[in-house]
Amino acid sequence: MAPTMTSRLYDLADQLYCLAPWTWLHESQLIGLQHPDTNEIAWISIMGAGGNHRTLALYLGTEAIQRFNLIQQHEDHNILLTGADITSLLLGTRQLQVNFAFRNELFPHELATIKSLKRKYRGENWPAFRSFHPSLAPITASPEETSWLEFALEQTLIVAPRLRHDPFANLAANTDHNVALVRSRSSGSWQDSWHPEISSIYSFPEPEPSELLVASIRKLPRSHPIATSWHMIPEPVGKSGEAYFPYLSLTIEPKSGQVVSLDTANPLDGISPPDSILRAWLKSGINPSAILTNSAATAATLAATARALDIPLHINPHIPALEDAVSSLARYFNQL
Repeated sequence: MAPTMTSRLYDLADQLYCLAPWTWLHESQLIGLQHPDTNEIAWISIMGAGGNHRTLALYLGTEAIQRFNLIQQHEDHNILLTGADITSLLLGTRQLQVNFAFRNELFPHELATIKSLKRKYRGENWPAFRSFHPSLAPITASPEETSWLEFALEQTLIVAPRLRHDPFANLAANTDHNVALVRSRSSGSWQDSWHPEISSIYSFPEPEPSELLVASIRKLPRSHPIATSWHMIPEPVGKSGEAYFPYLSLTIEPKSGQVVSLDTANPLDGISPPDSILRAWLKSGINPSAILTNSAATAATLAATARALDIPLHINPHIPALEDAVSSLARYFNQL
């Protein structure tokens, strides 16, 4: 049974929508929040400065904030990320969200809760309280998670107005500037505290491929260089509450743009990404002489595979044929 949201949670969400802090806060201006029971620190980000997707996100855990940092700072670190990479990073980040959406974007049980609470919404201000887990489509937040969201909404309503005219640097005037504002509760009252910033960025894993699959590929005749993309398809598969985001393995001939291998993978089936890609290559009879990609994420996924096959792997920011093929497939999946 889906968790029942409280009238208090909707009251706080309505107050946030009326306050509209996205009109002066950028999503990179994070506000820390220390859970009063567990002492865990999560990070609030306010989205919507661009005029759409008005959301309060609460990032949970160190990896979540490292993923966020990578999305924000990849250009500063000369890390090549495609739009698909950024989508994959965001949807794969452990987080809770308060979204303001259209009616048709809510789950039936969310609409039933709103009706039972006799609340009225119109347009794009219907609150949805969502929980994101890696590889899974977002679901309704659990009772424990909604307590997190209540704290986040309460403290945002207090802190955000202070930041309308005073930047974080002013609030931290008497502190080390490499610290971040965190709201924590002590002796029954909430107060400002300062914690070291988490400045590290997420590193993509480099999984080892199956030795058996590598050996099978090496038996094939050596073919031409190929261009490859491995990324999440942001269209969930499966029934509500159990849906997941599949991954796409796309390999093309980089000069002609001809698709030589195309497959989807279920991230929950236990098969590693390089093995999914190698299986698709084996099915298509591909033993490439070199691997090209325009994505640091795909490059990391295939780094150990390239070493095992003893072939070069190149990251090129512009591979027009690969970009066109990914865009074409994205349009196709959006129409399903």
